[in-house]
Order: sequence, then C-alpha cells, then structure tokens
Amino acid sequence: MIDLFFPGPDAELLKQSLEKLLGQHWGPAQRRETEARDGFSPVIWRELAQAGILASFHPEDCGGLGGSGHLLRIVMEAAGRHRVLGPLIDTLVVAPLLLAEARNGHELVASAGAGMDVCVLAWAEPSRRNDLSASAVRASIHGTAVEISGDKVAVPYAHRATQLLVTAAFGDGQALVLVPAIADGVSIVSR
Repeated sequence: MIDLFFPGPDAELLKQSLEKLLGQHWGPAQRRETEARDGFSPVIWRELAQAGILASFHPEDCGGLGGSGHLLRIVMEAAGRHRVLGPLIDTLVVAPLLLAEARNGHELVASAGAGMDVCVLAWAEPSRRNDLSASAVRASIHGTAVEISGDKVAVPYAHRATQLLVTAAFGDGQALVLVPAIADGVSIVSR
C-alpha cells in the first residue's frame, strides 16, 4: 500500500537528515539563548541553508529542489518538534511563490534559499486587523521609484529581514512591493 502522507525514500532521507541536523545544532540550550537574544539564530539558519532545507521547496530554476507539499510537511513537523525559531514559512513557501515570477525574483529566491537573504511578508496594518481587501498603506510611482507610505505591524522577524514583501494599495488594486529592509524611510520598531 502506498502511504500518501509519507511518500518514499526521499522523504525518509529528508526526515533522518533533518532530525540529525537539528539534534546536533538545535537543542533546548540553543533555543533558550536564541529566545533571550532576539528569536533568530544565524547558526541554525546557516545550517538549514547548507543542508538545502531552505531551498528544498523553491523552484528548480531558482536554484531550489522543487520539493512537494509532502516534504514540506516533514520539514515543518521536525521544525515544530524541535521548536525551531525563524521565518520558515516565509522562506520555504511565501517568498518563492510570490517572487519566482517577478523581475529579479529568481536571484532573490536563490539567495533566500542559500540563507543569505531573509524575506518576510508585511501585510498586517494597525487599523485593518485581518482585513486584506483594502490597505491603508499606499504605493505610488514617482519617476522610476516606487514610494510606499503607511505602517505595517506584527511582521515576524522584520528585525532580521533583508527584504520586506509589503502589501499596499496601488491605483484601483493591490500590489506587493519588495522593499529592502535598509531602504531610506524604512524603520523597524520592536515592541
């Protein structure tokens, strides 16, 4: 009988490799130290990148392995079991889905998969709660530059991000704008 929730030797190899990596590099002491510091461990992030975990679901043409949802489940189960801290969903799923087809997106997805860039989604706004239909944050084009005005809140790992994927109202619709975390006018406040 085929087990649709645990498909074959690749999945078993991924599970064993990930459990070994996390067992060696991510225990209760490392987690407590990371939580006390700022919630992000460059060491475990580098280990996950070197093991190919961060790029395992990225499209192959972006330098990834093109993994399936079954393999994503294995990674997320192991991350949950070991209580790994970091922007895993944004790196494994959100960034590649939103950026793979964008101009220069391939390079950024590959860089995120290699652990060099940390991309996080900034969608929540103070006055909108969970309403994604309209944004108080506005994007406009001035010459060759895109200007964004407004505030985003509750952006996990924004303090460690190199790139922010910011949702904004644009004309009659919505836009997703890639903003370098060090761009002029960007301020990240921890609360």
